[in-house]
Amino acid sequence: MAGQVAKLIEELQQLLTHTLTALDRFDDEALDDPSRPGEILRDLLNDVIEEDRIQTGNLIAARSRLKARQTGEMHRLMAETLRARADLIATLIGLPDDLAEMSIADQPRTIQAAVQDALDRQRGVLNALAERANSGRRRDS
Repeated sequence: MAGQVAKLIEELQQLLTHTLTALDRFDDEALDDPSRPGEILRDLLNDVIEEDRIQTGNLIAARSRLKARQTGEMHRLMAETLRARADLIATLIGLPDDLAEMSIADQPRTIQAAVQDALDRQRGVLNALAERANSGRRRDS
């Protein structure tokens, strides 16, 4: 089962990346372009967002009924890592490139440097995980 769930997560992540990349090619005017009847982009996106929220609620309720709550610390940390990274990415969406080199208020570093620090910390985690995997300290699914 973990393999099937892992595939679902991977597909959700990949499709999200492709969608965000495709959306970034358009401006706000494309949101209401009636080029295809019944397929206003704004409506399609709002439907996807709302459906994701509905399904999230449904899955939380189902996990609760099945007593399949996210109780493990590793899984909780994985979920929190995803939420934190999504928040970081969300703050960057729509930021003009020329502002990436601006200093962050009350800090000597730039937005670019702050994000690079986050990437470097993530690489550190990946390196630590690789070391543990090589030493045989991992859970096999």
